[in-house]
Amino acid sequence: MNRWASGTLGTTEQVLVSCKGNQTAHIEKIFISNISGGSATYSIFHVQKGQAGGSSEALAYETTLATKRVAEYDGPIYLLPGDELKVVAGGTAAINMFAYGRST
Repeated sequence: MNRWASGTLGTTEQVLVSCKGNQTAHIEKIFISNISGGSATYSIFHVQKGQAGGSSEALAYETTLATKRVAEYDGPIYLLPGDELKVVAGGTAAINMFAYGRST
């Protein structure tokens, strides 16, 4: 099983999982933790190959997570060659994301 980690997210989208070349991925779980002193928002996007991304690709969009809490998403989420899973936090939140699954 693979583990992909975001580190502490900021207000700029970053790639959590990327399928380069002929690679595919099967995401089984995503964990989001809020380690800040207040509530925070996060977004998760499944951006398909050749797409720009945005709210139409959102799996979660500006979702609020209370302080010191963890949210969990169960898959499956299938990423095809060229797809990306992008993540972003709102404001100066201290949000970390982890995805677990398999890549081929």
